[in-house]
Amino acid sequence: MKVNTEYTYDKVVRLYNEAFPRRGRIAFESLLKHIDTGEGELTAYYAEKTFVAFSYVCYFKDITYLFYFAVDPEFRNRGYGTTILKYLKMKYRDKKFILAAEALTGQKKGEAERERRIAFYEKNGFNKSNYIIKENKILYEVFHLTKPIGAEEYINIIRCILNKKEKKHFKLEVYKSDI
Repeated sequence: MKVNTEYTYDKVVRLYNEAFPRRGRIAFESLLKHIDTGEGELTAYYAEKTFVAFSYVCYFKDITYLFYFAVDPEFRNRGYGTTILKYLKMKYRDKKFILAAEALTGQKKGEAERERRIAFYEKNGFNKSNYIIKENKILYEVFHLTKPIGAEEYINIIRCILNKKEKKHFKLEVYKSDI
């Protein structure tokens, strides 16, 4: 597995648009802005010379947030996701390392995929936090690796990521989870 921060822009954007629903994406330009300011890092992963996946992390104080992580569908279920998470966990072992995954809602559409994703993160050592975040009508469960963060910290990191236009239209609510 080759890690490359000098990524192939077109391949990353294609996977970004395919892997995440429109209402769950922020403007790709916002991600690039955070890279330029040192508040984010976009990494592409390759098997030999073939693009396999990307991750986008953003930094806020002592928190590292795995904001986007996607493996190309052609390469899923081959161990690449686990290998990449191991790399990221090692790289950010001294930080509060978090991610959010769509919560289980009981709706049949997409529920099996959400269950697999949550099981994948739990298998890789992530723990559920005690709250659910509702971002623009999508429910997310927040996971942490070793050090949990509070709901207010999560809200602050999201506000830091969004551009002015996105902030105007972004609705964010926090709910106590029953786990």
